[in-house]
Amino acid sequence: MYFLYLDNQEDVTEIGLILNDIKLDSCSITDRTKLAECLLVEITQLFQKNKIQIKDLDGIVCFLGPSSFTGLRITLSTANALAYSLNIPISGAGGKNWLSSSLRKLKKNPSHEPLLPNYGADPNITTPKK
Repeated sequence: MYFLYLDNQEDVTEIGLILNDIKLDSCSITDRTKLAECLLVEITQLFQKNKIQIKDLDGIVCFLGPSSFTGLRITLSTANALAYSLNIPISGAGGKNWLSSSLRKLKKNPSHEPLLPNYGADPNITTPKK
């Protein structure tokens, strides 16, 4: 079974493939200002490099936070869109063992519900200037 994972908990976003509970391959995006434009490109290149088609994915797992607002927003919206369009389950967790926890949840109780981020704090919304 192939799983895509997106880990956005550090200054680097890691994108990886898991095959039967073993990390198969991964790549990283180090420039957060390029995350939105590079994420799907890196995912595509990772699949091409490993000679896998995206339709072969059995699920997606993601780090849910807390982490950068923009990083979580981009990775989770991309993961949610891919899971929805491919009709595959998606799971996520936070904390130190997020990856193993997410994979366990995905296999035990596959869900197609979109993932929501944990920003680690309440929103700080400023009032608009008139």
